[in-house]
Amino acid sequence: MVPLVESIPLSADSWTIAKRVLGKRNVFFLDSVRYQKKTARYSYLGWNPFRVVRFKQVKDPIGTLRSLFRLYRGRRWSVLPFFTGGAVGYFSYELAHNLERLPDLAQDDLRLDQMALLFVRTLAVFDEKKKRCFLAVNLIPAHDGSFREAFQKASQAIEQSRKELFKPPAHPNGFVRVHDFESDQSKADFKRMVRRAKRYIEAGDIYQANLSQRFSFRFEGNAEGLYESLRRINPSPFSSFIKIGPLTVASCSPERLIRKVGDRCETRPIAGTKPRGVTPAQDERFRHDLVKSAKERAEHLMLVDLERNDLGRVARAKSVRVNEFMTLERYSHVVHIVSNVVAKLKKGYDQFDLFRAVFPGGTITGCPKIRSMEIIEELEPFKRHLYTGSIGYLDFNGDMDLNIVIRSLILCGHKGYLQVGAGIVHDSDPESEYWETLHKGKALIDALYQHV
Repeated sequence: MVPLVESIPLSADSWTIAKRVLGKRNVFFLDSVRYQKKTARYSYLGWNPFRVVRFKQVKDPIGTLRSLFRLYRGRRWSVLPFFTGGAVGYFSYELAHNLERLPDLAQDDLRLDQMALLFVRTLAVFDEKKKRCFLAVNLIPAHDGSFREAFQKASQAIEQSRKELFKPPAHPNGFVRVHDFESDQSKADFKRMVRRAKRYIEAGDIYQANLSQRFSFRFEGNAEGLYESLRRINPSPFSSFIKIGPLTVASCSPERLIRKVGDRCETRPIAGTKPRGVTPAQDERFRHDLVKSAKERAEHLMLVDLERNDLGRVARAKSVRVNEFMTLERYSHVVHIVSNVVAKLKKGYDQFDLFRAVFPGGTITGCPKIRSMEIIEELEPFKRHLYTGSIGYLDFNGDMDLNIVIRSLILCGHKGYLQVGAGIVHDSDPESEYWETLHKGKALIDALYQHV
């Protein structure tokens, strides 16, 4: 594949442009709404995929992905330091059942796809730093005839894309109403779940487990308006809005699971959270408490080690290192402790080997990872599905960038779901952990009720 790219100065922000096509079916917007030089410079908008694949069950995820990508090969262009074509979609947390041997105990009430991908050869890339839009179309001479014919088709596709993206803005109906908001378990049930996890910790099964509760609601109106409110209230570097088949995901994730560029790979674990203060003085005090908390620091170090070990499964000897350690990132409702772990991929290994090594992320399962996932399956009443899975892209050239699906709304028809969790350790207080889940979900809840 060879990308044909046209550069256009941005006359509006990327979200204003994206809204003009997000009403379509099978679309995505990987949204770097909170621009960060190191982590979130480019946003990606895609529609009209040439192939859509959805799987309810995937017995061999890695073999399936390799088979899907076998037909498409791209190369890395130094003058195009961004994603220009490949597959964009989601990977359910339940995919882990086919990567590891795990029990099947939690109730599967939603029966969603385990994996769904949009294969795109035409997309818009927004450079949030330089305020430019790149329209990219991949030439596939084997599919489109001769190289000249492929070039003509790609040129026509760019012209059509320009017309769609830069037409006068539409004024879609806003979001209307949210109601019937409730948790899938009572406060007492959540605290009981935490106490059971602590017994496993006391018995030496695990050091930490991430347990969650799920909320459901009914809504009327359009999902794009809901996401617009969410990204305004809780701007995050790994946000996304994606529609595949009957499912829509509106995500404002702050956490990267894995990124691969060439043989360089990195993961960016978040572990350690405090709510923001009401006043600047209180905010600074909470920040200080978080940094000095022995519990939070120990938990963070443990999970950084877990991520180092996961990367080490596919990394070159002595290439794994932590290049950022325990920095603070502030968001609208919480502040996090964040580290960054980098490595060089072994020769002969690819993006799919790397995916297998790190999925799902250790920060949203626990330590040790496999035993923690077994306990999560036993204690949580329902399957997680997209919650703590991943959204992102797999490039035809072998690169990839995936988030962890947290701070996200899952929308099916007129029913919506959001899920929030807390890391449980030996001295966790069930009452405090319950309230931590609510603090983490507050930005999502606020977004919902702004539309009422």
